[in-house]
Amino acid sequence: MSETMNVEGTVIENLSRDEKDRVFAHLQSLGYLKTPADRGAMIVMGSPLRYAYDAEAKTLEVALLMPSKIITAPKIAALIEREGRRPQSLLKDDVDELAPADNHVEVTLHNTSGKTLINSEESVSVGVLRVIEDRIESGQEKLAFEARSAKWSVAGAKGSVSYQIDGQTTLTINYFLDGPPFHQCSATIKGANATRYKATVTGTETRCVCESDRGPWLEMTPTVKLEKA
Repeated sequence: MSETMNVEGTVIENLSRDEKDRVFAHLQSLGYLKTPADRGAMIVMGSPLRYAYDAEAKTLEVALLMPSKIITAPKIAALIEREGRRPQSLLKDDVDELAPADNHVEVTLHNTSGKTLINSEESVSVGVLRVIEDRIESGQEKLAFEARSAKWSVAGAKGSVSYQIDGQTTLTINYFLDGPPFHQCSATIKGANATRYKATVTGTETRCVCESDRGPWLEMTPTVKLEKA
């Protein structure tokens, strides 16, 4: 496969129907594509896209319908190349073996809000999640939770974890990691006293961890700092 870039999107060439179907199944598993077809539209991380697959020419054209800082033509091309060309040996459903292309997210929470944070809710869309710290005192900086691809899947990790700041205010951390092209971590504060606090997120870059017997994996280790506004 190879791709040709233009200002509106990208064209992936030499993409067989089996490879196209593999890419579409992955996009459908993430909720971006509702009903796979040779042509149509989808929304990826809030960005609308239009696509068309030509079986005879073996090309997949993807056009971005509006500008986006997160979704770009090179990132779309990288996702399609990665999923379409993924070796069949990595498409296992063996629960005893962690696929070498999985994704890891470790979120550290630095609390200087003057309040004790209490874990109140979790939501997992893709992958698995483990909350490590249910309670984080003011002045503490701790690894709050970790998430990763499910053992039987090479798909990414996506979800959210919420901490109660006070009786009326909640901090929610959203994470998403699906290979180098797509990764994001954000924090929002909602509730009656939301304006009293400020949340910042740093360290959202990804890195490949290669020193593993089972093969490399991708890692994102952001830090969320909660402080008084």
